[in-house]
Amino acid sequence: MGHRANLLITRTGGYDLYYSHWCANTLDSTLFWGPEAALAFVRRQRSRAEGAGWLDDVWAEGGAALDPQRRVLLWFGGEDIAVDAPLRRVLLELMRTFWRGWEVRWASDHVADLARYVGHPVGDVLTEPDPGWRPQIIPPKEPDWIDFSLSVREAGGRWKLHAFDGGGIDTARGGPGWLDVLRSADLPDRYDWAARTDVFPQAGLHLDEASTTASAWCADPSPQAAERLAVAWPGWTVRWLADDYEAFAALLEGRLELPETPIDRRVGQVRRIVLRPGRDLSGLVERALQASPEGEQAEINALALRDDPPASPGPEQAEAFDAAVVRLYGAA
Repeated sequence: MGHRANLLITRTGGYDLYYSHWCANTLDSTLFWGPEAALAFVRRQRSRAEGAGWLDDVWAEGGAALDPQRRVLLWFGGEDIAVDAPLRRVLLELMRTFWRGWEVRWASDHVADLARYVGHPVGDVLTEPDPGWRPQIIPPKEPDWIDFSLSVREAGGRWKLHAFDGGGIDTARGGPGWLDVLRSADLPDRYDWAARTDVFPQAGLHLDEASTTASAWCADPSPQAAERLAVAWPGWTVRWLADDYEAFAALLEGRLELPETPIDRRVGQVRRIVLRPGRDLSGLVERALQASPEGEQAEINALALRDDPPASPGPEQAEAFDAAVVRLYGAA
């Protein structure tokens, strides 16, 4: 129970480490409003002296490194923006207008990016990954429950494309077995994703049999994805594109039709995210205890009992957001 995050502020000769049990899924709004508010929020969280420690790539659901000296913000987190790359692009564009003079970066390598930035041993925050997805094409439970695109250009030049509920970048770690599955499947040479759903893909894998190249992308931050894909694809050249879905789509030469969401809709989504009211955890512990199976003893992590949320955005933030939208997009 929780939305755990490591938060770091660099200083001369080192960094201060903080921990929040609840903020990972709201970092997209908490960090949005600029360095002053973000630094004040981080400094209110549980410090190392109060027991804060590094989370690994299983437990870290968000995090941020703030570097006031070099004026860099490196972060990941949120909910919708974590898996929706186009939506995240709009949020980051607008966010940068509130971080003038700072470089705002997305941590596509998850908590490993934060550790690397502050000089903490990256191996300390990595766990052994689960085995890769078993190569098999499973129809989605619902027609529009698709999030992963799979494609191949066979050695003879024939194309095959498919989409299904893949479960993220682990699907790409199925290895060369995917080629056998695709060879035996009767699949079209193009795929109209937009005709199935307006939900944007979360990840994809493309195989070029002639050059033995496997290319993959994923919206969600993915620790050590390039290294883990290389292990899963021995003898293949692996191209890890992180969240660059445009580069991935270019490899498919227009054969994957992606949904196009109007900018005003994306802006509206971001507005709802960054202006949402602050969370209320009152009664959460009691509800969790009541939900435990009868006869079983439930315990609450002491870290879950503390919360230092940011103040809810008010009319001033709403006005500032709308002004930023006009500057960037005109009347969007």
